[in-house]
Amino acid sequence: MRNVMMAPDERGLISRVTAILLFAAAPFFAGKAVAQDEAGGGKPSDASFYYGGGYAVPNALTPEDSDANQLLVKAGLQYAKGEGVKQDYARAYDYFLSAAKQGSAQARFYLGVMYADGKGVKADGEQAVSWYKKAAEAGSADAMLRLAALHVSGKDVEKDVSKAMQLYKEVAGKGDVRGLSGQADLYMKGIGVEQDYKLALELYRKAAEEGNAHAQSRIGFMYARGLGVPLDYTQAYEWMMRAARQGNTFAESFVGSLYERGKGVRSDYAEAMNWYEKAAEKENAFAAFRMGSLYEDGRGVRADKEKAIEWYRKAAAYGNSAARNKLIELEGKE
Repeated sequence: MRNVMMAPDERGLISRVTAILLFAAAPFFAGKAVAQDEAGGGKPSDASFYYGGGYAVPNALTPEDSDANQLLVKAGLQYAKGEGVKQDYARAYDYFLSAAKQGSAQARFYLGVMYADGKGVKADGEQAVSWYKKAAEAGSADAMLRLAALHVSGKDVEKDVSKAMQLYKEVAGKGDVRGLSGQADLYMKGIGVEQDYKLALELYRKAAEEGNAHAQSRIGFMYARGLGVPLDYTQAYEWMMRAARQGNTFAESFVGSLYERGKGVRSDYAEAMNWYEKAAEKENAFAAFRMGSLYEDGRGVRADKEKAIEWYRKAAAYGNSAARNKLIELEGKE
């Protein structure tokens, strides 16, 4: 465990937070957290420090966290994200640890994130799980969702889908629709339970009506594939657009493909590229590959071999095997 080392001015800041900063931080605490896609895209190492990563930045006082703890967490997030200060994961860790020692559930969750991703500390799956469990015990829905996902995959914990389902239900019981979306994922894919598209769709709709982007994208996917519903690209497009407008990476990429193929909407290569680029900027391999293809074939843009190669390289770096084959083909030509 790291020792907490803070400069005198930082210690002074912490001692004065309630008296000096609470008023200034009022807008931070005033908003309503928006439930987002648990795996909504973004760079994995930093996603959990942002709304878009699917884990709501704490913005409301809770019984578990004092005003001072919330301000410590806010300071940690500022250093983790580099907002207004130079990004410094080690310093972010120190702030989170200070809040965690005083009982902050969300600070414990962020410590788990740092150990999982190796930010500010050496990556350590066991430590990550330990902090997630402490956070979950203190009421963090974010930590419960992380633990549920780990129990499904069996990474760093025993694979136990029934435990994952229990955690998703507990999150839903808190009024957090991400718990409904998590349950729906298991039913749609038939993971640990009998596959049930009807029940999955019912759960997704409840979450989607509350603005959950992941659920909206899943409903769109079900319509695009005819899973439990008649195949309907118009419905697929409408649901995917709802999620894409919230920054859901999967939906952005899917909307791009609908525009490219003219499914559910008039074919428009320029719009396809617009949505693909949004997703590709978040390291979506499929979107980056399609960008390369459009540049290679000159659809929506002037054909440009160099730009095609540039995008194929990105797609390959993100793990797209088809892009690797394209690079061999194009770079091997004179």
